[in-house]
Amino acid sequence: MRRSDWRLSGAQKVDARQALALLEGTGISLVEAARMALERGAGASVASVTVDEAVAGFLQARRAKGLRNRTLEWYGIELVRFAESVPVRRLDQVTRTMVRGYVQARARGSQGPAWRAVRALFRFARRQEPPWVLVDPTEGLVFETPRQDGRRVSVLRPEQAEVLLRAGELRRYRAAVALALFAGVRPGELGEGDKPPLRWEHVQEADRVVRVPAEVSKTRVTRVLEGLPEALWAWLAAVPREEKVGPVAPGRFRQVVRPARRLLGLEVWPADCTRHSFASYAVALLGDAGQVALWLGHEGDQRLLHRHYRGLVSRADAERFFGLRP
Repeated sequence: MRRSDWRLSGAQKVDARQALALLEGTGISLVEAARMALERGAGASVASVTVDEAVAGFLQARRAKGLRNRTLEWYGIELVRFAESVPVRRLDQVTRTMVRGYVQARARGSQGPAWRAVRALFRFARRQEPPWVLVDPTEGLVFETPRQDGRRVSVLRPEQAEVLLRAGELRRYRAAVALALFAGVRPGELGEGDKPPLRWEHVQEADRVVRVPAEVSKTRVTRVLEGLPEALWAWLAAVPREEKVGPVAPGRFRQVVRPARRLLGLEVWPADCTRHSFASYAVALLGDAGQVALWLGHEGDQRLLHRHYRGLVSRADAERFFGLRP
């Protein structure tokens, strides 16, 4: 299409100016107004729902789906804050300008989570019958949480991993640490919050399989891990048989963090660093992003692996990492 094809005629320019004048002060963009007009003209109707009612309905629906209490609490905090910030009462009166202003007013590191919560609310609202909104004001908006240290993930060095595995004060958590480092099991799946933790019956040493059931998995989907590195089985084999009952971690996995920080001389424990370490070293060693994605529960999607983990560590370091033995 030629550039000249995008030029407005004189009459179109007049219409545009008049439309913008009518919308001044409403927070509604010309594109939003056009979408509303088209949908209303097609006979679409919208339910009269207040922002507060929409938030309550969204949370009730998520609770009915079995969402974790911790996630429900996060949604509640974010969406109540959003409801208090918008200057309108009805949900269908919320505009893109209001959403953008709300998100941009948040601290830089909180913008991504705030936007995701609001986007989830409006996507839910569009699916209702009749819909609670005709136009989703979050559509097309993008807010990303900035990286804090110039890197997407933090990875433990092989010698740091060895310190954690050999530390006497972490002996009771050694199996859980091994599963986190050599199988990428999430800390939350090893014992956090209100979810049941991974148990020894889920670890089938004879068959070399770890099964993360749906009720344990963060994604509520069962994950079966096969072909895992031999380092995992070596460390698990070192655990006395009488201890292999009940949960793999004897308490909340976060109890590892404080002594681990002290042992490694860290002021802050890097978020999900054990899982990030497993992914980074596995990609470097195997060169098979598809297999690592399956282990992580990304359903074979290699894009996340390439974006976050590829090239972070060397193959030599990966060999040292997976070469760790009791």
